[in-house]
Amino acid sequence: MYGGFMYHYESDQGNLNIALLGDCILTRKLSVFRESRYLEMVNSIRKNDLVLANSEMLFHEYEGTPAWDHGGTHMASDPNNISELHWLGVSMISCANNHANDYGPRGVLDNISNLDKFNMPHAGTGRHLTEATSPTYLDTPRGRIALISVTATLPANGSYAGEPTSLDRGRPGANVLRHNIQYVVPKQDLYALQKISEGLGFEKGKKRLVVSRNPGLRTDDENNFQFLNTNFAPYPKFEFSNFTVGDEYKVITTPNVEDLNRNIKWIENAKHFADWVIVSIHVHDCGKEETDSPDFVKEFAHKAIDAGTDIFVSHGSHHSYQGSRGIELYNGKPIFHGLGGFITQSSVKWSPWDAYQRYGITDQINSTPSEFETRRSSIGREYDVDRIGMHGSSYVSMQWERKECVKILIHPVTTSSQNVSIFKDRSRGTQGRPMPAQGEIADDIINRIAEMSSEFDISIAKENDIGVINLNK
Repeated sequence: MYGGFMYHYESDQGNLNIALLGDCILTRKLSVFRESRYLEMVNSIRKNDLVLANSEMLFHEYEGTPAWDHGGTHMASDPNNISELHWLGVSMISCANNHANDYGPRGVLDNISNLDKFNMPHAGTGRHLTEATSPTYLDTPRGRIALISVTATLPANGSYAGEPTSLDRGRPGANVLRHNIQYVVPKQDLYALQKISEGLGFEKGKKRLVVSRNPGLRTDDENNFQFLNTNFAPYPKFEFSNFTVGDEYKVITTPNVEDLNRNIKWIENAKHFADWVIVSIHVHDCGKEETDSPDFVKEFAHKAIDAGTDIFVSHGSHHSYQGSRGIELYNGKPIFHGLGGFITQSSVKWSPWDAYQRYGITDQINSTPSEFETRRSSIGREYDVDRIGMHGSSYVSMQWERKECVKILIHPVTTSSQNVSIFKDRSRGTQGRPMPAQGEIADDIINRIAEMSSEFDISIAKENDIGVINLNK
């Protein structure tokens, strides 16, 4: 109030429309196609104040060195394709995922440089850990939005961003949330593991590791045991599986405290500088069932919201329904436990030697990317029963009023994957490109998401091939 006059700012109203697209693997143009249903979907996406996508893709021109320990396909897309994301309406992207290091530190930096060149706000990777963890911001007429991007899934070697010191510049990479795993087994099984470990000589190896590199190794007792897993090819790699005694078989996961605290700190920072905070996490892990979000992600989601997050979104699980999982409401804030794949093109210009080797192609030197794609797709089809779930997905949009989420819409789509037999002979213009689902296919996708959301007491209605969650009570 000033001199009896109230200044009314649009951003003070707390109204916002947001679309979340999930995983986007983009290697070809989107803007050349003209089917009416497709363009209606694009226009519907563009109407939102913010459109967020997970870029499971690196935009570069092969300047970097391909990583040996990689995320599957070595991802590469022409930097000009960033303009295709702009055409679609994407206004912000997350970059922390298992493909962040496909072309090493140089690939991380080239991707960042190209995103900056094309004015695409991004988060999740950086020249060092602080930059990778810190948020990116987008100013809109309705408020300032912060994005923090995290990945819980990465190849083991070289993908983790590292902090600089007084003597080095740090390591480019992704913002990672590691997690601890504890396996609960009956006591007789624990005894069996101890006997196996002793017989294979692993106990001597554990003692050497305590002295040489891991003085903090937990001490075994009658109810707890660390089983040493060793892999000596091509270089010795030591990992521990933690077992404890219990009445039933169970897997307990908890977030790594250091990574959790670092991300919570930056979420609190983002809340200070923005009106809205979104946390995006890429995760392949699951709970007891493949459709369940793992416990460590649920814990992170709740703590992130307690720290100021408004929207928590997970993506990356490649089970049926392209990784879709349930929707939860925690303290009035939506948690999307799994958005599916929205764009799944993944055809690349070049594939490195390691990619051919991994999929059993013996002539790695003279093979072509088409042979790699054919081999990988055929393996995927071996596990496919041509069900809708292997190519049905969705994106979501939300309506916020006065800083309250009042409505969530689930938009079913089909993404014609080469991994599904019924699509293997379709034109390249269909493969990996989303199209609005209709009728029985739309119902099937919505019903499946409703089933997965029921554990969170979320009810989903259906209106004109769209799932509707009304939260305005």
